[in-house]
Amino acid sequence: MAQKIVFPSRSNPEFKALPPADAAAMGQYAGQTMTTGAQAKVYADNFIGFHLSKMGGTYSALSGESLAQPNNTKLAALVNTVFKGTTLRGMLLNAYAFWEMGVIALWAALVSFIGAAFFLILSGLGFAHSRRVSASAEVLPKLTAPEKAIA
Repeated sequence: MAQKIVFPSRSNPEFKALPPADAAAMGQYAGQTMTTGAQAKVYADNFIGFHLSKMGGTYSALSGESLAQPNNTKLAALVNTVFKGTTLRGMLLNAYAFWEMGVIALWAALVSFIGAAFFLILSGLGFAHSRRVSASAEVLPKLTAPEKAIA
C-alpha cells in the first residue's frame, strides 16, 4: 500500500528549520507527493537524516542508555522515535537503490533493443546480398568437394 509521503511546504516550520543545503535539496520537491527514487533519497538524507542528527545520538547509543535507565520514559520515547526514523530512512534509501537499478536496467534494455534492431537490419541486408551475388564472386565460396579445401 502506498504511504503517500508528502514533502513539507516551504512555509512548514520543519522545512524552515533545515540548514540551507538541506532546504535547497528539499525545496525542489516542496509540497509534492513522493513518487520517485530520487525524491526518496532527498527525503531520507535531507529531511529525516537532519532531524535524526538533532535527536542526541544514534539508535544504538540511545538504546544502550535506555537499557541502563529503565525508568526513564522520556529516554525510552526518544529511543522509539529514533528507531522509527532510522528504519524509515533505511527503507527510503532501499527504495532509492532499487529505483536506480530499475533506471539502469531500463537503459540497458533500450540499448539492447537498439542493438538487436541494428543486427536484424544487418542480417536482412546480408540475405539480400547473398541473393544478388553469384557463387563465384563470393569471398568464401561454398566448397563442393573436400579436396578443394586442401588446394
